[in-house]
Amino acid sequence: MDVKTTATLLVPLFVAVLAAVAAYLYNLRLAQRKDRLERTDRQLKELYGPLFALVSVSTITWKEFVDVYRQQGYFPPRPEGGVAPEKRPTRNLSCGAG
Repeated sequence: MDVKTTATLLVPLFVAVLAAVAAYLYNLRLAQRKDRLERTDRQLKELYGPLFALVSVSTITWKEFVDVYRQQGYFPPRPEGGVAPEKRPTRNLSCGAG
């Protein structure tokens, strides 16, 4: 075999091996990124799910507490013309964990 024939055979082989290695490294990086994203998603659900539940229960409990003790005079009456603080519109801060 002469040099030209050897080069003609080795260059496509080298390019194919290089492409296979590049595809493997890309897929490895993609899998690692997906694993990190799934881990972060799980951590957020484990944090914000219970946190949202606690905030919801605390809000309901506080409203009931104020309603009971407002009748006994411990809190000022609700404003006449305005919206009571408990009834003001709030933003939905849920993270979709459910």
